[in-house]
Amino acid sequence: EYALTLQRARPASSVVAAEGTMVVIWGESCAGWDVEQVIKLRMHSRQERVVNADTVFKSTESKDGTRYSFDTRTLYDGKPHEIFRGEAVMKADGSGGTAIYTAPEERHLTLEKGTLFPTAHTLHLIQKALEGGRLDFSVVFDGATKEGSYRASTAVTALKTADAAPVGVKEALANMPYWGMQVAFFPEGKDSTEPDWELTVAIQENGVARSLVLDYGDFAMGGKLTKIDILPKPTC
Repeated sequence: EYALTLQRARPASSVVAAEGTMVVIWGESCAGWDVEQVIKLRMHSRQERVVNADTVFKSTESKDGTRYSFDTRTLYDGKPHEIFRGEAVMKADGSGGTAIYTAPEERHLTLEKGTLFPTAHTLHLIQKALEGGRLDFSVVFDGATKEGSYRASTAVTALKTADAAPVGVKEALANMPYWGMQVAFFPEGKDSTEPDWELTVAIQENGVARSLVLDYGDFAMGGKLTKIDILPKPTC
């Protein structure tokens, strides 16, 4: 679980203050990964209006990278704002695949060769960092937006020595070095030099993010890890 606080807001942004939480559940099964992410934000606007924005993202991803299902719901003040649901399949020969949205309406998208699903992308970046890689360019599909696929540009900093960890998460983070990664997500099919959003994260080899920044453009939220439970690995 992460505590979210406003880190930056552009002068033209309507957001002047914000706080919230993010809970990430990353479960492993013998065949794949089940991920659930819940972000709850309370945003204060210049017009002195308060908006509660909740986003719930659920996905199931096979370890061989060929099958993926997704369900994303965004609510403003408890009322549905956006819903994206569907599944994606990549061909076993790696030549590409197809994503099928069933909500908000049925829609088919072609996935290009080499497209990664979210957990596979995270594991790919960690492996690249372990091998000393400093830059990565990947195509990622998560189904969390209408754009579908993103071109993810990642810069990796050198491995850092673990520093002091907060009480409550110290055991899980103790003596675990980490990398800094900055990932910029550009929507597929758009010629833009500005990413839709960016993620800056301090990530360990085991996939735990010690801290993070979610940059939405107009404003950015910083996340501090406040609680962690290590789930048991499956016996396969």
